[in-house]
Amino acid sequence: VCTAARDDWDDQGFGEKGERTLIFDGTNEVKAVFADGKAVVALYFDDAFAFVDLKTGAVCNSLGHDPSYVRLYNAPWAALLMCELYRLDPQPRYLDAMERIMLRYYAGGGTKYYAAADVAADVIPILERAGRSAVALRAAYREQVRTILANGIRYPAHEVRYEQATGAFAAMMLARYLRTVGDDPAVRAGLDLQLAMLRR
Repeated sequence: VCTAARDDWDDQGFGEKGERTLIFDGTNEVKAVFADGKAVVALYFDDAFAFVDLKTGAVCNSLGHDPSYVRLYNAPWAALLMCELYRLDPQPRYLDAMERIMLRYYAGGGTKYYAAADVAADVIPILERAGRSAVALRAAYREQVRTILANGIRYPAHEVRYEQATGAFAAMMLARYLRTVGDDPAVRAGLDLQLAMLRR
């Protein structure tokens, strides 16, 4: 259960002041967004994303779309929440947001990173099932996987300085890529390498 603050929450008749709730199950999918029995998906989207420029997909580091500091790792998490909101309430604006966020993420250098939220594997099928093209996103995702394969177990400094589980992220991303695009011998070999390293 995750909560987000809102000063006038009780004035709208949606439960306790200063709180709204997202309820997740064990698979990290949103199962309900409720306060006193009323769905609040749209409200959560509107003001919890004051740090996302929904027109461009830029995910800023603070409220007010402050572009002075951008942390690329924030973008996949924002896109993941859009995926979950779409699964709960399939509105086109969630599709627009997840697509723009991920394309902006990759355009900004995301193909070089091992993001803990490997959300391309979620976004691509959602977009395609909705009848949208994911050609550009698939290409960027493929480039990200190629980076991971080229690095092998020699993880880049920009990852290991901040995260001790880079090998686990690499294995997860390669496994999810295989599930998303189908079998690929090179990717499977890269996954085996990561799993062998994790077993050491």
